[in-house]
Amino acid sequence: MYKRRPQSIGLIIVLLYFTIYLFIPMFFQYFYFEDIFSIYERQQLNQGGIIYSFSILTLFLVLYSLFKENSIIILMPWNKYSFLIFKKYLENRKYVSILCFAFSIWVFLNNLGDLRYVGTSIAEQGGTSQIILLVKTIIFFDLTTVIFCKDRKTFSHYYSFPLFNYLMVSSHFIMLGGNWDALFGFIAIGKIFFKNLYNYFFYKSPSFSQSILKYFLVFLLLFPILSLILFLGMSIKRNYSLLDPDINALIQSYFSVKWFLLYLVESFSPHLHSFNFAFFERSDLNPNNFQETVMLPLESFWYRLNLIMKNAGDLFGVRRPFYTGMSQYNFLQLTGNYMDLRQGTSPGVIGSFIYLFGKNIGFFASVIYFLIISSFLDRLIIFSIDKKFSIIGSFLFLLIFVFLFQSPLDLLNIIDNAPILLFLLIIYGGAIKYDRINLRSLY
Repeated sequence: MYKRRPQSIGLIIVLLYFTIYLFIPMFFQYFYFEDIFSIYERQQLNQGGIIYSFSILTLFLVLYSLFKENSIIILMPWNKYSFLIFKKYLENRKYVSILCFAFSIWVFLNNLGDLRYVGTSIAEQGGTSQIILLVKTIIFFDLTTVIFCKDRKTFSHYYSFPLFNYLMVSSHFIMLGGNWDALFGFIAIGKIFFKNLYNYFFYKSPSFSQSILKYFLVFLLLFPILSLILFLGMSIKRNYSLLDPDINALIQSYFSVKWFLLYLVESFSPHLHSFNFAFFERSDLNPNNFQETVMLPLESFWYRLNLIMKNAGDLFGVRRPFYTGMSQYNFLQLTGNYMDLRQGTSPGVIGSFIYLFGKNIGFFASVIYFLIISSFLDRLIIFSIDKKFSIIGSFLFLLIFVFLFQSPLDLLNIIDNAPILLFLLIIYGGAIKYDRINLRSLY
């Protein structure tokens, strides 16, 4: 007898990642290469890269299907502890929300919300900036659990008091950090305060006519919503001189649908540019390149750790590394702009592993990473069997978890916000797994 399974959201998110961050940019870079404004070194057509990326996707799909059909869920001892830790967090969530809100007000009054876009690095700004990043990570984790856990029987009552949801959302927007943060905040608002509207857009409609109406509404709302998100994100960076050309391009694009679309496509293209650059410049495994690449996050971790312990600087012999992470290193490779070392560009999954291992080993490393991430997301995003996500909902889920696809190597810097968030989500995933198996609670 055929056994129905919940929708494989991990598979869908990976497919959307390839489509939005690689294949659609490939199309536009080929046909509109001269029209697109970009600060990066680009290629109009990389035939080898197209075959390479499609081959990675094909092997991933084959292995995912094999593993999915033969997968068994085993309850591990740490899943129970994850459940207990997460439950303890929810029991104290009211205190966490009050503290986060109070802290965000303090940040706002002291004009500290844009520390990422001042002249010195986050690490060099000391403990205050580290605390701000940690609090923002906790807020993001909390709102993520709201989106995916609010309706689960076991945990729903912890989210039932509106005040604490208000405090968390308010804290998030007070300490807004960019376009991605703004979009995530709107998703959280929809889930918390406009549940019917959220469900309408996130889940598939029962009829074809309703689906057509839904996507027509999305088309009408796309320009004003994206404009608002981009405006909020860019306004935070308004005093950051190197972004002035990018901001001017955004403003000018408002007067043309074509230019706005091209600007939007280019904003999703850095993973493609990074992949193309690494494909040609780092095609072979080189011990020196491997050592240089793997040391990027480790040196940054060591420097930040010493700063936190107040044991860094020329006086103590632990100096700030020239590159503070893979994203900064990649930006400088793509642009050659060494005038300001504060910018960064995420290389994406495939680009990261080619940088590290070259094309051959990087191919299989990318496939394995996509398998791990898709499996992790399948465990993390579990809803009832009868509910199917729409393309819109799946796309927004991709944007929520896009940090997993941006720079895998930077996850080695375990005191940065992305690895901390991943660690918290692993605990949450273990709690969901325990709840699903031991308590038989799907929704």
